[in-house]
Amino acid sequence: PFCKAASLSVVKGRTSGAVGTIAIGMTITNMGAGPCTLEGYPTLALVPASGTVTPVFSKTGPAPVAVGLVAKGEAGFAVEYSDEQVNGQTSCPQIADIDIKLPNVVGAAAHVPARFFPCGAPNIAVTAVLSLSQYEAIVH
Repeated sequence: PFCKAASLSVVKGRTSGAVGTIAIGMTITNMGAGPCTLEGYPTLALVPASGTVTPVFSKTGPAPVAVGLVAKGEAGFAVEYSDEQVNGQTSCPQIADIDIKLPNVVGAAAHVPARFFPCGAPNIAVTAVLSLSQYEAIVH
């Protein structure tokens, strides 16, 4: 069965990266009593600290596969962005939160505090929901 939003917890996990590209991990925990399945790419809405932001979203990483979550089981996905100023930028927008709608999940989006400064349009890449081992390999 697909997961229900009320049974899932989404929190900002570890951030990792090299020069230019930063990956923010988002850890998903099944808080329900039974197993459920996630498959696909999350839909994101960036909430800026002030003003408006019009990000360009893309998909990255391995193709989506069904990820089974047992009770208290974890999975995750990564949000990747550039921290390098482009086209004469002198600063990059400050993002305060991310609203996350998980794939095939019925219910409200998760509102996750996640302060970061993406440069460019900003360009944001998101992975599909990944198994815990795949997720930890990206945000190590």
